[in-house]
Amino acid sequence: MKIFLPAVHSTANKTIVQNLATFYSEEAKALSLSFFFRVMMGLFFFASLPMKAHAQCPVTTYSVGSDASPSYPTLSSAPAGVANLTTGQSIKVSGTFTVDQPSWNISGANVYLTSSTSEIIVNDTSTLNASSSAIFQGCNTTYKWLAVRVLQGGTINADACTFTGGLNAVNIAGPAAFTLTGNTFTANTNCLRITGQQTVANHTVTNNTFSNSVTGLYFTGRNVTLGFNTFTNTGIPNMTGVFVNAGQYLLIDDGSMVNLSRGLEIAPIPGSQCIEMNSVVFSGSTAVYAEQGKYSLNIHDCTFRATKTAIDIKNHITAFPVPIGTLCGGNITIVRNTISTMTESGVRIANTNGKGRIEVLNNTVMSEIASTGSFTYYGIQITNALNARVFVENNTVVNQGNTQPTVPGGIYLLNCKNESSVSYNTVKAGQFGGFGDLQFGINVVGSPHITAKNNNVDGGPNIMDRAIGIENPVTDIDLCCNTMTRSTKGLYMLGAHEDCIIQTSIFGAHTEALYYDMVMSTSAPQIHRGNNWSGAATAWDGYYNGNSFFAATVKYQVDPSLLPNLLSKIFVTGGNASDWFSTPSAAELPCHSVCGNGFTGEGGSLTGNDYWAMNALADPTYATLHWIAKRNLYTKLLAYPALLQDAQASAFFSAAQNGNIGKFHNIEVGIASLYDPELTADPVQKLVELQTLNASIVTEAAYQANEKTINTLHLAALAQDDWDFSESEKATIDGVAALCPQAAGNAVYTARYLQENYRVPYWNMDCAFVGARDGEISNKAKSFAVFPNPASDALNITFAEPVPDGSTVELLSMTGQALYTQSLAEGLTSITIPVNSLSNGYYLIRLSGKGEQPSFQKVTIIR
Repeated sequence: MKIFLPAVHSTANKTIVQNLATFYSEEAKALSLSFFFRVMMGLFFFASLPMKAHAQCPVTTYSVGSDASPSYPTLSSAPAGVANLTTGQSIKVSGTFTVDQPSWNISGANVYLTSSTSEIIVNDTSTLNASSSAIFQGCNTTYKWLAVRVLQGGTINADACTFTGGLNAVNIAGPAAFTLTGNTFTANTNCLRITGQQTVANHTVTNNTFSNSVTGLYFTGRNVTLGFNTFTNTGIPNMTGVFVNAGQYLLIDDGSMVNLSRGLEIAPIPGSQCIEMNSVVFSGSTAVYAEQGKYSLNIHDCTFRATKTAIDIKNHITAFPVPIGTLCGGNITIVRNTISTMTESGVRIANTNGKGRIEVLNNTVMSEIASTGSFTYYGIQITNALNARVFVENNTVVNQGNTQPTVPGGIYLLNCKNESSVSYNTVKAGQFGGFGDLQFGINVVGSPHITAKNNNVDGGPNIMDRAIGIENPVTDIDLCCNTMTRSTKGLYMLGAHEDCIIQTSIFGAHTEALYYDMVMSTSAPQIHRGNNWSGAATAWDGYYNGNSFFAATVKYQVDPSLLPNLLSKIFVTGGNASDWFSTPSAAELPCHSVCGNGFTGEGGSLTGNDYWAMNALADPTYATLHWIAKRNLYTKLLAYPALLQDAQASAFFSAAQNGNIGKFHNIEVGIASLYDPELTADPVQKLVELQTLNASIVTEAAYQANEKTINTLHLAALAQDDWDFSESEKATIDGVAALCPQAAGNAVYTARYLQENYRVPYWNMDCAFVGARDGEISNKAKSFAVFPNPASDALNITFAEPVPDGSTVELLSMTGQALYTQSLAEGLTSITIPVNSLSNGYYLIRLSGKGEQPSFQKVTIIR
C-alpha cells in the first residue's frame, strides 16, 4: 500500500502528527494501515491550517486541569461549583482533568478542551452525568482534543449532548458502564471508541447521530450492542460508520448509515469475530467491507444502496465445529437483504478458509437504473472457498436495464471445492428495458459437488449469452428442475465431468438449448432425462462441440413429443446425432419430478477420467483441459492417499509433486490459506516463499506461462497490498482475461478477478472451438464479420472468403423470426443490411450454405 501523508510545515502541525503517533503507540502493531491512512487524511484539513500552540478559548466560568492556572487536575481539588455545572455556565479543561469524586454533573453547560493534550478521565467508581444539550468541544478547529476517557469501573451517562472536534470523543477504555442516548457526535476522528470486555446489561448506545468524522465507532472491545443510531456524512463519502479492529461480539441493531464510504469495516487484523448487522439502512460506497473476520458474520434484514460492491468479504475464517468457548456460530450468513448497486457487485465473498458454511439466502440484488454503466460485475460472487460449504439459495438477482453494454452475470461461483448449492434462485436480465444485460445468469467454474435446482433464469427482454454455465466442475453434478429461457445457450458445459445428471428442466426460447463445449467423460456418462426442450427452435436443441469419442458417452434422453416439430435437433462435431441420443426409457421422468442423483463423492476409487488424465493425450485440442484434469487428480490424491496403492497413480503423483503441477498447486493453496493462522503462521514470509516458488517454474506450455504471469502480478499485489496496477500490468491482465479458458487455462479466471480492481471483468463468451473438426463445418467466428456493432442505421457484413453458390444471409429476432433474408450471389465478399426500422435490442445474423451448418453472430441495435 502506497501511503502519502500530508506535508508538515510547522512546529504546531508536527505536534498534531506526534500526538497521533503517541496516542496509538500502545497499539501500533495492531492498527491497520488502511485505518491509519484514513485517520491521517481526516486530519489533513486541520494539519494544513495555521495554528498556535495553545488555542484561545472563550471566557468561561471555571478553568481546570493539570495545565490550568492555578492547577486543578482533579474534581476533588477544583472549586466547589465545578461539581454541578448548569445551563449558562462553562468550563475550560487544560491538560488532564480527572473525575475522582462519585459524580460530576453537567446539565446544559459548555465544556471546552483547550488543546490537543486536553482529556477528561473518569476514574473507577466515578460517574460523569451529562445532559440537556451539554457541549464538549475544542475552542476552534485547529486541533483535536484527546477524549472523554472512561476507565475500567467508571461510568458515563450522556443524553442529548454534543461532542465535537475530539480525537476519541468518548473513549470507553475498559469494562465500564455507559449510557449514550440521543447525542450528536460530529467532526471527530473517532466519535466513540470502545475497548475491553463489556456487559450488555451495563450499557446502552442508542438514538445517537455520528456525523462528518473519520469513524463513528472504533471498536476493539467485546460484547457490545448498538441500538438505533444514525451514521451520516455530508459531501464526498469519506466516513466509516463502524470500524472493527480485533473486536468481538458486536451487534449493530437497526439504524441508518447515510452517504458513507463504508458502513461496517473489519480491519485486516486477526481477532475480529462474531459480528452481526441487523435491519440497517445504508447508502454510500460499500455497506460491509470485511478483510479478515472470523466465525459468525451475520448480515440480515438490511437495505443497502451502494455505488460499489455492497457486501465485500475477504479472507474470512469459517468453522465447523465451532471451537469450544465460542458463543456464536462459525458461518458467513447473508440473509433477507435488499441490495442495489451502481457498479461492481451486490455480494462478493473471496478467499474464505475453514470448514463452516457460506450462506447467501433470500436476498434481492438489483442494479440501479442509470444512464451510465451499472451492475458491472456480478449480483452474487463467491470465489476460492476451498473448504467451506456454499449455499446460494432463494435469491432474486435482477439487472433492471441501462445503457451499459452487456456485463458478466447474476450468480458466479469460482473454485468452491466443497459442496455447493445454487438453488431456488431467480435471475433476470433487462427487466425494465434498455439494452444492457447479463452475459450469464448462473455460472459455476472449478466447483465440483454442485447442485443447481429449481432456478428460474430469464434472459429477456434482452438475451443473455448463457442461462446456466458449468465449467470444469469434475464430479458430482446435479442439475434439475431449472427453467431457462430467452438466452443464446440455455445450459453451457465445459471440460471434464463425472457423475452428472441433467433432468426435469425446461428449456425455452434458446438458440442452442444445450451446448456441450469440449466436454469429456470416459467412465461416468452424462445422463439427460425428463427435460422439456420445446422452446429451442431457432437452431438446435443440443450441440456437442468436441471429440466424437466423448460424445458417445453422453446420453440425451427425451420424450420426442417434447421436441420442436417432433424432431431431434442435435449436432455433434466429428460424429452424428446417434452418438448423443437414446430413445426414452420406460422410466422416463416428467418435468419437475423429484431431483437428485445421489452423489458418489470422488474419494472411493480412481475413475476413467482419472486414468484419462494420467495417460498420454490422444487429441491435442484437449491439451489445456487435460492439464486441468491432471491438476484436479493431484488434489484428489493428496486428499485420498489410499489411492496411491495403484501403481500408475503413484507414479503420476510422484512426478506431479516434483513438477509444475505440484508447484502451481502449492501456490494456489498458499494464496487461499494466506490469512488462516492455523495454516499460515507468517503471511509476509509465506508470500516471499510463494513468489520464489512461482519464479522457479519453467513453463512447458502457454497455459502454464499464463498462470505464472498472472501469479506474479497477484502475489505482488498481495505482498504490497497495492491493487493499483500500472498500465502495462493492466494490459497483461486484460490480455489473459480475454483469452479462452479452453486454451489459456485457469489463469483466465484469475485475471478476471484481478480486473475487478480497475474495470469490468472481460468475459469472452464467443471463444468456443466450433466446427472444422470434420472438414465440412465452417468456423462461425471466422466465416464473416459484422460492423459496426452496435449499429443504428445499417450493418456491414464481410465474408472471410467469397461465398459459394446457394448461400443465404438472414437477420433474425432472438426468438428465431426471420426479419430480413438475402440470397447471395456466388463470389460475393460483402453486403449491407438496413436496420433503421428495427427497435433497439439484440438480433442474430445467420449465414447458411449448401451442405454446411449455419453460422451465427449476435448484433445490437442502438439509437
